[in-house]
Amino acid sequence: MDWWGQTPLSCAAQAGKSDIVCLLLERSDIDVNSQDRWGQTPLSYAAKVGNSEVVGLLLAQRDVDAHSKDQWGQTPLSHAAKAGKSEVMCLLAEQSGINVNTKDQEDWTPLSFPAGVGESKAMHLLLE
Repeated sequence: MDWWGQTPLSCAAQAGKSDIVCLLLERSDIDVNSQDRWGQTPLSYAAKVGNSEVVGLLLAQRDVDAHSKDQWGQTPLSHAAKAGKSEVMCLLAEQSGINVNTKDQEDWTPLSFPAGVGESKAMHLLLE
């Protein structure tokens, strides 16, 4: 764990290193839901950078929390929507129980982010 509380899995997810993510996920001592000092998880970081392969690997883990919220109340779906990562948004929105209307501390929902910048493809995904 580094100074910010990021684990090797978070760092690999953020860098989009799917091969390293795979290696780490094979270990029994890896926490797929580890949170850094801001409450962000490996899934949050993979969603934020829009790496659908890494997001898929993480979502395939039976104990991954796709609903996790960071200190600002943002979910992995919020991070993907904020960054306009449509493919990742689709993967996350397909998860059981995902609420596309979850509000963060500023009352923004995943739909608010693409609406604010006119990202119609992302909006259509969330409205379906």
